[in-house]
Amino acid sequence: MSKKEILRMFRKVQTQFSLRSPASAMADTASATDLAHRVLLARGCSPAEAEAWLEQPAPELADPFMLKGMRAAVDCLLPLVKAGKPILIHGDYDTDGVTSAALLKLFFSSFNVPVEVCIPNRLTDGYGLSDAGVKRAIRQGVSAVVTCDCGSSSPEACEQLMTAGIAVVITDHHSCPAILPTADALVNPHQPGETAAFTDYSGAGVALKLCQALSLALEQPDCYKDYLDLAAIGTVGDVMPLRGENRQIVRLGLALLRHNPRPGLAQLLQLIRTPAAGVDAWVIGHQISPRINAAGRLGDSQTACLLLMAEEEQEAASLAQSLEDQNRKRQELVTQAGAEARQQLTLQPDQISHACLVLANDHWPVGILGIVASRLSEDYACPCVVLGPDPAEEAEGSRPGAAAAVKQLRGSARSYGEIDLLALLETVRDLTVHLGGHPQAAGLTIEQDRLSALRNRLTAAADQLPLSQFTVNDRQQADCLLRPSDLTLEQAYLLEGLGPFGQDNPEPLFLLKAVTLRQPKLMGSKQEHLKAVLEWSGQLWPQISVLFFGMQAADSQLQEDGCCLDILAALKVNEFRGQKQLQLVVSAYRQITEAIPAAAVTGPESAGRPLPLPLDGPETDRLQLLSQLLKLTPAWGAAEIGAVLGLAADDLLPDKPLLADSWRCLNLLLQEGPRRLSLDELSDSLTRLYNSKHNAYQLACSLKIFEQAGLLALRRLPAEELVLAIKPVNAKVDLYATELYQDLQGKQA
Repeated sequence: MSKKEILRMFRKVQTQFSLRSPASAMADTASATDLAHRVLLARGCSPAEAEAWLEQPAPELADPFMLKGMRAAVDCLLPLVKAGKPILIHGDYDTDGVTSAALLKLFFSSFNVPVEVCIPNRLTDGYGLSDAGVKRAIRQGVSAVVTCDCGSSSPEACEQLMTAGIAVVITDHHSCPAILPTADALVNPHQPGETAAFTDYSGAGVALKLCQALSLALEQPDCYKDYLDLAAIGTVGDVMPLRGENRQIVRLGLALLRHNPRPGLAQLLQLIRTPAAGVDAWVIGHQISPRINAAGRLGDSQTACLLLMAEEEQEAASLAQSLEDQNRKRQELVTQAGAEARQQLTLQPDQISHACLVLANDHWPVGILGIVASRLSEDYACPCVVLGPDPAEEAEGSRPGAAAAVKQLRGSARSYGEIDLLALLETVRDLTVHLGGHPQAAGLTIEQDRLSALRNRLTAAADQLPLSQFTVNDRQQADCLLRPSDLTLEQAYLLEGLGPFGQDNPEPLFLLKAVTLRQPKLMGSKQEHLKAVLEWSGQLWPQISVLFFGMQAADSQLQEDGCCLDILAALKVNEFRGQKQLQLVVSAYRQITEAIPAAAVTGPESAGRPLPLPLDGPETDRLQLLSQLLKLTPAWGAAEIGAVLGLAADDLLPDKPLLADSWRCLNLLLQEGPRRLSLDELSDSLTRLYNSKHNAYQLACSLKIFEQAGLLALRRLPAEELVLAIKPVNAKVDLYATELYQDLQGKQA
């Protein structure tokens, strides 16, 4: 390998983005002039498929009787509806389950059927057809129980109901177990033998199909359409693919939400300051659904269900405020638990040197632990298990005469990168009371006295995973190149016809090369965003704003007039006080100017000695190269190592000023606890804060010296990143006595 190839690894890693596929390049030369068609061609659609995609949604959904079990469900329920027999709807505690239950309740009530709704308590009942729901159905003497978003994995509960003479109709969309429950009807598009053309419904989507089938049987074929808005919320909230009939359901449902929102939803939209006309899939996914979920996370999904069914404005306003209050409480609890988790890591920094985190606290609410685990997993780039007291055990123990039980911890786990979380947790299944989930997320219960054993064995297993599994593919893809002729309001409005955007139908992103930012200025209450005027393709576009949100705006180079970039952006229309303006909302960018190299191009050519690792694999980066060079035998002298790196022999050893500056910089960057940093972020901070002159090898050696001195805990990640934590030390430490410093000093001698 030549010196040039090695030095390429020592240049700043730019933001990774590219055209989506070879079809994208073809789309750029296609005869289609409008942007929407070019996007669809880039995504692999034929011209005919593109035309079909852009057509208005058909007003009718597909035949519901194509779903297996639907005929049996209608045969069971139709006589009960006509006779006005009482029915109990059993939902679930998340957005999909709550909207499904509200949808079915409103539908059956419109035919004067007495309907009760049971939403299980997430904290004490758990998922599935609950024991409380079964007892309630038997006690109230209902004629049938209709499940929504659950039931496929509850054979015992179904058997109890059937034995009591209560009809059971299951509507669900979760994966089916090997043994299906016995019921009068099972409508689940994922059950064995399903032949329907489309099967990716949400729980609310399956519930809507049941209403559609009953509407046809009752000779009122359009009455199910009144509930498309609820099905749309459930579909987006459960992150279902927005293709096929799901896209049709969401488009039709959004039209209802925009033009005639239910009283409860209207009040909720007022609280979040969103006009009904502006509701889209993003608002559902990021504003409405989290608030519905918040109620379930705190154990009270009934409030959300009542809100969706409210008819009086005063009641709706009260319920909306209650839901908003619960969401704020959920946010506070998540923030508090996250801060306490990070404090644990600050006090126990050695944990971050392992490839899995296991954290527990005796007052963290179980309902929020999935969110906390997800954020910690992202922050520290590893699987994370977060545990709190088991509320079901606490409820049992609070009953009069209850025997004291072994205290249990219950919680959530989240994966990272390509790691199969469930396979990792299987290595400690014998330590769990309950374990279930899938490769990306899981739930578990353990006895408290097994926490240490679980942590030790799980971290040991995770530490054996190959580094490649910790890779996250965050390369963002442009659908096609933007042309100057595309920058019109007409083209931007045509793009909206590709929506609604969401899972499997992302908002289009476009590549603009050699963009210059003019008149950049920070904006927002905390100056956290940046807005600039576009200069591109040889002209200034004063009517078009370029927007950078959040962390991007913190890049000081963007705040300089004349900054030149390639950008990946969405083309949007901003309407304010009757004025319409085009905006380019930046998703990613890369600076065109060459970054300052982390190693100087000096020193002799390589003597041809082979490096002890391949440099063309997926894990190759500067940190990998440096970590291997640090392990080289004494036979490698300073001149030879310097030759490989393109450095003078005297530039290998970090000097005392660099060690001092590096340590001060680390203490500043890590003052709030362990953190994930890239080699370049650390280098940039050193340069800007202390005007430090250094190369990547010296910086990596400094980190290793701090680690050997017991001052720093670290774990290397792909893509030149590290997780770092300061370790508390009471005694004075001699950096110059560390093995690495002595070795480097010896090589220079």
